[in-house]
Amino acid sequence: VVLEALACGTPVVGTAIGGTPDLVSEISGVLVAPHDAASLTAGIERALNAPWDRVEISRTFNRGWQDVGRETFEVCQQLLQRGMGQ
Repeated sequence: VVLEALACGTPVVGTAIGGTPDLVSEISGVLVAPHDAASLTAGIERALNAPWDRVEISRTFNRGWQDVGRETFEVCQQLLQRGMGQ
């Protein structure tokens, strides 16, 4: 959902857990503490009042199938090399 929102140019308010911090930066959204209603409230308020550049957000996170295929192939190559002790 985070990637889909960003690809559409929509800023994200997300918790700072898992892979979300790798995707959400100061140009694309707001990270908040997990399990913290006050942090979530502040994050939503901050996001609603920020001047987002939706075109830039979309441009940064828009990936086509060629990109996904290339990235998947590269990961597979890295895993094969690790498995072969290289």
